[in-house]
Amino acid sequence: MVARLVNRIADFFADDELNKLYLVIAAGCLVLWVFFNELAPLLGGVLVAYLLARPAQALEKRWGFPRAAAAGAVVLAATCTFIAALYALPSFVLELRQMGGEARGAAAFLSDITATINRFLPENSGISPDKLQDEAESFLSNAGE
Repeated sequence: MVARLVNRIADFFADDELNKLYLVIAAGCLVLWVFFNELAPLLGGVLVAYLLARPAQALEKRWGFPRAAAAGAVVLAATCTFIAALYALPSFVLELRQMGGEARGAAAFLSDITATINRFLPENSGISPDKLQDEAESFLSNAGE
């Protein structure tokens, strides 16, 4: 088994060009790992430029905008969208937290009702707690209509 594994590894690293490629990939990963804090803004800028290139090209080709004006319009639109998201996000998160709190309260209420009924239900009554919970939920959902 070990000899088979050693042969497989030897076959994998047999080609000199592949060994050089593995070395370059390992060195690139090491550079990224060591200098990530310095390279992160550069990589972020490259990503933003890549994402905004298509809309700028569309403005340039469809409506005949000059390249600089198209790029400026796309950057302005992206900046305004980002700022609007920064202002809207906290209120959106607050709404989600409030909705989650209400849902947790309703779930706790249903759980308390089910636990109370299960406490008073005889063990041999033939009514399963799951069926009883389904009936209670159905009753509560129909009561709201």
